[in-house]
Amino acid sequence: QPTEPALLLRGARYATLRRFLLARARVAAVVDHGDGAFEGVLAPTCVLVLVRHPARADRVRWTTPAGVRVDVDDAAWRRDPQCAFAPVSAAASALLARLDELPRLRTLAHLGRGAEIGRSHPALSSRPGASFVPCLTGSDVEPWRAVSTRWLDPTGLPKRLFPEERRARVLVRETGARLTAVHVPEGTASTRSLFHVVANDGIGLPPDFLLAWLHSSIAQFWFATCVRADSGIFPKLRIGQLGDLHVPIAPSLVAAVGELAARRRRARTKAAARELDGWIDEA
Repeated sequence: QPTEPALLLRGARYATLRRFLLARARVAAVVDHGDGAFEGVLAPTCVLVLVRHPARADRVRWTTPAGVRVDVDDAAWRRDPQCAFAPVSAAASALLARLDELPRLRTLAHLGRGAEIGRSHPALSSRPGASFVPCLTGSDVEPWRAVSTRWLDPTGLPKRLFPEERRARVLVRETGARLTAVHVPEGTASTRSLFHVVANDGIGLPPDFLLAWLHSSIAQFWFATCVRADSGIFPKLRIGQLGDLHVPIAPSLVAAVGELAARRRRARTKAAARELDGWIDEA
């Protein structure tokens, strides 16, 4: 019954270890303690109960930090390329199985990240300059919008750090308690705290639709269940995990939701935004 950092459960860097465990043992139970299990330790912690070389069981006993028990079908873990140990109930498993029928984002779009610099880099400024270009960092982005813009002096960066990807694109935050994205026009740079998504040529994946999908309740459910640790510490979304997100591409759905999303992006009041969020989820 090893005690581990809870990032082991769904963290991308632990995928190889999870595959190793599933190939050699059965996870009988998970006790997710969340934050604060040990004094002075902020990282979330969990306990895994493993049974070596048994007959495979259908259910894993999962206990959340709030003491809630969830019976988990580990078949969902085995189907997942990341083998994420997620608290997937029977209802959640059915929804994830439906998502599995859809193509993954990595097959529909090019994924990358911005300049390998932090937000305090000297090439970044809060004021524009003659040769500067607009630039966003993760903290500049909230759902559907950029709340502030910095400016980047390309001459202050080695060429290998300069963000060559400056097409119009969707940017997704690397850290946060939820999926958070914004669409930016051509010419906008970004830093490493944002992933960029550019649809492949010939793929009907307009930015407004992609924004709507990333912010939908279904995509947020996937993120909370399969990616995010049960922690108050902001988790990191890995680019491989973002690429694993399944995306519906039925033309009629894309058109209908894209139209709603364009209205959502232009919403001027919180009430109008909430109403459109509901319509998008219904669609």
